[in-house]
Amino acid sequence: MPRASRLPPLGSASYYYRRSCATDRQLVRDNEELELLLQTLSTVLRRSGASLYAFHIDSAQLHFVIRAGSAPLVPTLGVFCHELTRQLNHRRGERGGLFVRRARITVFQPEVWLLRMVRYVHSIPPPANSLPSLNSDGIYRTRGRMTGLTTTPVMRALTSRNKRSSTLDDAYRDYFGTPPDPAESHLIEHGSHEDSRILGDHAFITRVLQAQGLTQSFDVVEADSPDEVIRRAAELIIGRFHALCRRCLSEREARDWIRHTNLEQLRSKSRRMPLPLVRAMIAEYVLLRRLAKRGEVERYFGLHPKSLAAGLRRRYRSKVLVRLSRGSGMAPHLIPDAQSGAQRVNVQLLVDIVAIVFDR
Repeated sequence: MPRASRLPPLGSASYYYRRSCATDRQLVRDNEELELLLQTLSTVLRRSGASLYAFHIDSAQLHFVIRAGSAPLVPTLGVFCHELTRQLNHRRGERGGLFVRRARITVFQPEVWLLRMVRYVHSIPPPANSLPSLNSDGIYRTRGRMTGLTTTPVMRALTSRNKRSSTLDDAYRDYFGTPPDPAESHLIEHGSHEDSRILGDHAFITRVLQAQGLTQSFDVVEADSPDEVIRRAAELIIGRFHALCRRCLSEREARDWIRHTNLEQLRSKSRRMPLPLVRAMIAEYVLLRRLAKRGEVERYFGLHPKSLAAGLRRRYRSKVLVRLSRGSGMAPHLIPDAQSGAQRVNVQLLVDIVAIVFDR
């Protein structure tokens, strides 16, 4: 599958940047080379106005959580890699490229993903026999300082998240002492289901693409089988539904629903909430766009037509929306078409569910 083209430069955007060392090369061999790398990075970032929030560096890879400044970030980090390669080759008496040809870059939504992204980078284990290695976790824990590292946005985000009256140091240890959820790590490593270059909710992804004069698309290649088309549509809808869960549910409930709304569970015939609703949204998405026939969708999920449509019935839909509305900050309103005796739910959440299917 061809790699997606890189997004054009985005001013003041937050990025997760990772790059691996070329085969048979080492990024850093000793503490002196590690110091040289950090000095080179600090100089390049200062000139561009970029801010480094977190990093992980070992002999085989580097990872940066970084916010762009006045200059485009990707070319800036290209200059850093070129200058570091030049200095290390001169120091070692070697020639050739130090890095693989292309970095992996993700634009992310900071208000949703900054803390998660930093926690993920701090949890990266160095490869076996990697000496030296360094990440920014120790600097945060000791309230230390390092030239080029900006810790204020992360600590502010942690303060706003922490509802208890504990100290900031305790809040840091509690949050960053917990390993990332596997589903969370998968999204950080691979990007969103809607666009692998971007990580955020549906509205954020849409804004980023529109700012670049781009639009989201669901391209169907003639050679794609119906199962492949439905699978890709399912991944898109699942990603959008997960974003809605993160916005409307508590962290624990969102994690529970996200863990159980994956493709394997959706094809298992389970009726555990909210699987029927998500299945029905996928079916509606595919059928409205004529991406596959109804019989092909039914065969893909292995369900009778009545079972597949159950998730969009008024009573079941109301149950799911009531659950979502508990975690939202909006007042509940009665859905006009709800059956008598149905609970009161948030109309905006229903609009969000419809928007997932209709790309609004």
